[in-house]
Amino acid sequence: MKEPRLPLLQMKNIHLSFGEVAALKGVDFDLCAGEIHALVGERRSGKSSLVKILSGDLRRQKGTILLEGREVDFPTPRAAIRHGIGIVYQNLSLIPTLNAVDNISLGRLPKVWLRPRFSAEVKERCRKLLAELDVHMALDTPVGRLSLAEQQMVEIARVVSLEPDILVVDEISSRLNTEEMDQVFRLLTEYRRRDKAIIYVSTSVDEVFKFADRVTVLKNGQRRGTERVRDLDRFKLLKLAYSFMFNIEESEGQNQQLTLIKRYNESIISDLPVGVIILDTDNRIYLSNQAARRILGSDERSLPCVPIGEQLAAWHVSEAGDICEKIVGRERHSWEGITVNDERFLLLKSFPLQDEDYRFTGTILMLEDVSMDHFVKEYLLRAEKIASIAELAAGVAHEINNPLGIIQNYVELLKLKGLDGDGKEKLGKIENELSRIVAIVGSLLSFSRVSQVDGRTVNLGELLGEVILLLGHKLNQKRLTVRTSFTEQPLIVSGEENKLKQLFMNLVMNSVEAVLDRGLIEVALERKDEEGCAEVTVMDNGYGIPREIQDRIFTPFFSTKMTKTNTGLGLSICQHIVEAHRGTISFESVPGSKTCFTVKLPLA
Repeated sequence: MKEPRLPLLQMKNIHLSFGEVAALKGVDFDLCAGEIHALVGERRSGKSSLVKILSGDLRRQKGTILLEGREVDFPTPRAAIRHGIGIVYQNLSLIPTLNAVDNISLGRLPKVWLRPRFSAEVKERCRKLLAELDVHMALDTPVGRLSLAEQQMVEIARVVSLEPDILVVDEISSRLNTEEMDQVFRLLTEYRRRDKAIIYVSTSVDEVFKFADRVTVLKNGQRRGTERVRDLDRFKLLKLAYSFMFNIEESEGQNQQLTLIKRYNESIISDLPVGVIILDTDNRIYLSNQAARRILGSDERSLPCVPIGEQLAAWHVSEAGDICEKIVGRERHSWEGITVNDERFLLLKSFPLQDEDYRFTGTILMLEDVSMDHFVKEYLLRAEKIASIAELAAGVAHEINNPLGIIQNYVELLKLKGLDGDGKEKLGKIENELSRIVAIVGSLLSFSRVSQVDGRTVNLGELLGEVILLLGHKLNQKRLTVRTSFTEQPLIVSGEENKLKQLFMNLVMNSVEAVLDRGLIEVALERKDEEGCAEVTVMDNGYGIPREIQDRIFTPFFSTKMTKTNTGLGLSICQHIVEAHRGTISFESVPGSKTCFTVKLPLA
């Protein structure tokens, strides 16, 4: 089997602060040759800071950069260029008084540049380079007279002319139209085909799905996840990357969210999977997307430009009066479980829009259809009630079992007394009724969740070894280091082997998904005599669990993962298995650094 190549670039535990403001808080990032790796996140998430460290424009305060496995440092942009790194910034770095040829060749022109032969050769190289981008312009015109799109193409050509092994493209789509962006995509695809590596920084999820191979999400200066694009769920990626999707009330700064929303034009808002309605300063509807119209049951291509109060009444929205009052009062507010036409349950959020001078420019409403969530919660509540009844039934059954066993013993003694025919017949009826009672009690016990765990003994050390063996292919794919620390003395617990195996496979797989290539996972097993239990810990050095969601990770159907197959049930199932074995599960997590899950099970 061919040994997989090292990542071309590895950035580990990168920290950067501007005074008291932490821009990067221990970010990990890797890049392979022949891939386009998208870097996404909202404004001030740390994207540009990370690539500026890579380009030599900023100096990291902590962390390591490896290029082809060797530690490197980029104290200046020239040092980064010497190592084969080129970056196209979102802010142009052209000299407006120079023409395209001079800007593209700046700093690399020979001393004999003014000789006609060399001048013609340099111009021809620049013309061919721009032709590859399908750009045709007057090469002698100062770039300051060119359009912004043409200037952007000159900037790209200047960096590409350096023939870097790693090309960084930092949020350039705002200056280019669709056709021009298609030219850039073709260039990046050709670069990938030539085994070059590309970091594409963007706020557009559509661009990620169009051509990227992998994507890393940054948020508040921390890495929130890295996944292959083909495995992604578009909705989960949007939700994880952008606070305004569902967690506006939890964001630390209002202006950050408003600025981000303004960067989304009408066409992008129209394609968002969450419902969006934007009101003008008179609280009239002037923009709505397809998702909002679908949620509200509207067949129209756009909602009518009428006061929002009238429209809420037409939709028979519950709490319409309170909603209007908060909108008119320009308050940020959230309503859970409001109904539309007595059919659907919605999560509605309202907050005012402001411009750079904090002047009110309108209101944005965001709608999410949570009907399914509502029904699931109702189902879980009913299930919890049933579970309580089941546990009560099991308790009653256990209490009945004791006197029932005594009665059965007396019946057996009476059968030895040599009773007459009538006595034997009556004793037989009593025995039959007792058998029926035993069957009923058995049914009550089977109704209990706890009874689903059998009482067989399980050697935890052997079981954990099997789990690591079964997941070996996953660990090898990412070339992870797995450290194990098991006690020499066997630790035996009572329970169902397959359920316990499922528990620890889920925890280890969580760690596999959280770490980058060549990450670290540690699995330890030790005896806690003072507690009479065995303790298993599963630790990884991945991106950690954000503090704002740590109280929800065991909630059924809650997930921060971006993949299509994730249902948000993994940790909920783990908790259920542990509790069914009379154990406990807990965790500690440092966002951007490490996570450790601890499971304690009583010893047999």
